[in-house]
Amino acid sequence: MEAKQLTLGVRVAESYTLGNFLVSSDDSRRGRLAVSAIRRLVNRPLSGPDSMVHCWGAKGTGKSHLLMAACNLAGEQGLSAGYFPLAEFIHLGPGLLQNLHSLDLVCLDDVQTVLAHRTWQEALLEHFNRILEEGGRLLSSSPMPVPEMSLELPDLNSRLSWGGSFQIPELSNADKSLLLRDRCAQLGMQLGYDAADYL
Repeated sequence: MEAKQLTLGVRVAESYTLGNFLVSSDDSRRGRLAVSAIRRLVNRPLSGPDSMVHCWGAKGTGKSHLLMAACNLAGEQGLSAGYFPLAEFIHLGPGLLQNLHSLDLVCLDDVQTVLAHRTWQEALLEHFNRILEEGGRLLSSSPMPVPEMSLELPDLNSRLSWGGSFQIPELSNADKSLLLRDRCAQLGMQLGYDAADYL
C-alpha cells in the first residue's frame, strides 16, 4: 500500500513589511531601488509623477508582498490605504474603484487582468486622475512592463508609465531556500538546509 502524504493545517499570519522583503541576491540593485521608491512614495507627501510607482516582474517575485507592505507602512503612519488584488475582484466590476480617491494610498495588484475590459480601463483612468487630483498615491503591479501591456487607452498607458517603473528580479534557488527556511522559522519549525534545497 502506497503511503499517503498528509498536509499540515498550519497557517501563518503574514507580516508583510519592506524590511522582510527578500531582495534577489543575483540582482540586488533593482530590488533595492524598488523598495526605496515604495518607501519614498509612502513616507513623503508627493505630487505629479512622483506620486505613482509601478512594479513588474514574473510570478513569485514578491510584488504582492511589496504592495501589502506599503499598505502596512502607510497604516503605521496613520495614513489610509487599500490593497486591491484585481485578479480576485475583476468579477465585481469597475464600481469597486468608486471611492478609491478617498484613500491616501491605493495599491492595485495585477493591473494586467483588466486589459480585455475597456470599461475597467476607462474606470481605472478616471480614478487614477481623481487619486492624483486629490493628493493620493498610487502603487500598481503587473507581470510585464507597461509598454508590453497593449492597453487600448493611450492615456491609461501614459498614467501607468508616468511615475517610476521598477522590475522585481526573480529569486535564485539559493534565495528561495533561504526564504523557505525563514518562513518555517516564523512557524516555529526548523528546516534544514538539505530539506529546504530539496523542496
